[in-house]
Amino acid sequence: MSTESKTTTKKDLIELLSERIGLDAQKTGAIIEEFTAVLAEEFIRGNSVVLRGNLGTFKAIRTKEKKARNIKENTAIIIPPRNDIKFSLSTEIFERMNKKY
Repeated sequence: MSTESKTTTKKDLIELLSERIGLDAQKTGAIIEEFTAVLAEEFIRGNSVVLRGNLGTFKAIRTKEKKARNIKENTAIIIPPRNDIKFSLSTEIFERMNKKY
């Protein structure tokens, strides 16, 4: 793996996936849109999503209230608890990414 990082956009994913599965870009784009919509709905419900072996786990978590400081005004503030998503990469992909060449 090179040290340079490239950002892959949704458009890039659509092109790559449409080439691999032989669907036109419009249908592939619709599949990706629906897939991300389903993920978002599950996250909103507070559910975790596990894509074992292929990708990893998106875990729904609730952060705790925490104290912070407003640097500009030098005042203490409270950051309220909120819902968030934690992603854990699958072991298979982690090992492939960190394979020594």
